[in-house]
Amino acid sequence: MDEILLAVAAVWCVLALLAFLLLRPALRAGSRHDALSIRDAHELQFVPPVPVEPVPGPPAPVAPHERATSLLETGYLGLVHDRLCIYVRVLLGLERSWLLLRDPDHGDEVVVAAARGSDPEQVGWRLPAEPGVMGQMLRSSRPTVLPPPNGSPDDPGASVARGVRLMATAPVSWDGSVRGALAVGTRDPARVLGVEDLELLGEVAQLSGAALAGQEDRQELAGTVAAQVDALATALSVWDGQTREHSDTVVDLARLTGARMGLDRVELLELELAALLHDVGKLRVPREVLTKPARLSESERRLMRNHPVWGAELVSGVPGLQAVALIVRHHHERVDGSGYPGGLSGVRIPVASRIMAVCDAYGAMTEARPYRDERLPHEALEELRDQAGSQFDPAVVEALEAEVGEKVLQPA
Repeated sequence: MDEILLAVAAVWCVLALLAFLLLRPALRAGSRHDALSIRDAHELQFVPPVPVEPVPGPPAPVAPHERATSLLETGYLGLVHDRLCIYVRVLLGLERSWLLLRDPDHGDEVVVAAARGSDPEQVGWRLPAEPGVMGQMLRSSRPTVLPPPNGSPDDPGASVARGVRLMATAPVSWDGSVRGALAVGTRDPARVLGVEDLELLGEVAQLSGAALAGQEDRQELAGTVAAQVDALATALSVWDGQTREHSDTVVDLARLTGARMGLDRVELLELELAALLHDVGKLRVPREVLTKPARLSESERRLMRNHPVWGAELVSGVPGLQAVALIVRHHHERVDGSGYPGGLSGVRIPVASRIMAVCDAYGAMTEARPYRDERLPHEALEELRDQAGSQFDPAVVEALEAEVGEKVLQPA
């Protein structure tokens, strides 16, 4: 018996060392200089959507690193900042967003590195860092609501935000200093941004800074990303094999559901990778809680509710996966606003997170747990329908049911 225990311990140590070595580059990413030069600004424009047809039948097994490689082959590393601009608009329910970066070779200039909801020609614009709106954005040391631009001809930066009635900005930092700003705006004069909105803006700005840190050689970086995704998946398999198997189920369900809902190629691959990693935050949950053969206590449930945030922190440490981390962070939000961690509601929850919430619940209900038996597929679908409009997005429930409904045997 002792020999078996020693063998298991040895295997665990080897896997832990492997995971540490693979994850170490991500842990250092925040201290390196940014990987994005200002010359790359034009590369950040979004690639036109490529329609994806639903894939019939059960998918062939796909290794975690292969999913990461498939995403990166789309040129995703050049789209990360655009994706973050998309997500910050969704999370805050606003129309416009911009990522502004100082040109390190021209300290008195700022480049519009990404923009959403405004003239796409703005991407690549070079503007004076001072004065006016641009100066206010770059001087802000924390998320701040700004007065609306007055359109003065002496304020070239106001041309970026023409017509905006409300603006907010958060600093984008890396290598220990502020190098730019993530800004949002709306034409709605009645819109108010509260403390929680500014916190969300600050969180996405931090992800923007992390996305800018890394290596300039994207080919080398792609290999690093794939290896780190593999390491996270392997670590979860060792820590809790059932959770890892559940993640594979959610990937397959999310892929089919997302395709039926018309997600484009980049969105679909991003969703698959987020589904694969959505539970990696459980690496920080004690094993005795994960495998407890009874319902969790209130304190244990509170602990478990941290796993989306912990998962997002781990995923955001993988170079280029900052937008994927946002999907992971919000996969336990509810459309009625009573979910966690952000209490977001309706369309302010990223659609990929809404898809994951439904697929995660269906997969969990149809799998056995230490404290209960699995439900039959038609029983799980009935529960999803009952909770559609409160916990789940009805459109996602309908799409999932259309995918799995034909395979479900209704009771006699």
